[in-house]
Amino acid sequence: MSKNGLNHVVQEVPFSSHEDAISYMRSSIALLLIVGKEPGSEGAISGKGYEYIASGRPIIATVPVSGDAAELIERTKTGVAIQTDDVQGIERILVAF
Repeated sequence: MSKNGLNHVVQEVPFSSHEDAISYMRSSIALLLIVGKEPGSEGAISGKGYEYIASGRPIIATVPVSGDAAELIERTKTGVAIQTDDVQGIERILVAF
């Protein structure tokens, strides 16, 4: 984050209990959901994605934009999905928050 000058907009949280993680989610400005671009990742939706949706906080999803996670974010109107390797686009979104 510091390499890209994003320390002022991104807070990394150490490993936490599930209860603490839910508390962090609910107090966040936005949540970052990452799904890689490996073959087959278009069908990946992590349990974390559903917890993010339940938190009521906006989601920034760096995911395959033609995949299931992007479709879920769009369908639930809970955030924005951007291609995993679109570094400049991700930076624009983070700074906008």
